[in-house]
This record gives sequence, C-alpha cells and structure tokens, in this order.
Amino acid sequence: MRQAPDGALYIVARSKELIIRSGFNVYPAEVENVLNSHPDVLQSAVIE
Repeated sequence: MRQAPDGALYIVARSKELIIRSGFNVYPAEVENVLNSHPDVLQSAVIE
C-alpha cells in the first residue's frame, strides 16, 4: 500500500487471493464485485 501526497491510499498488490474465515472460502475479488455493484459505492478494496 502507498499513500499519495494528496492523502489517497493505493493498494499495490493483494497478498492473498483466497481468505478462509470460519471454514468459508472468501474471494476478495468477488466481495469487491458485489460492493462495487451498489449504486452508492464508487470503488472498494478487500484486504486482510
């Protein structure tokens, strides 16, 4: 992650493409797609 001079945060790379929580496989890209499909969300990023 890096921070621009204007304060914006940028995710440079994702360390995991699969997160296991309580026995469930969670794919960050799928969660982002659902979040980004909401009309009030401009952009999202799922990180662990």
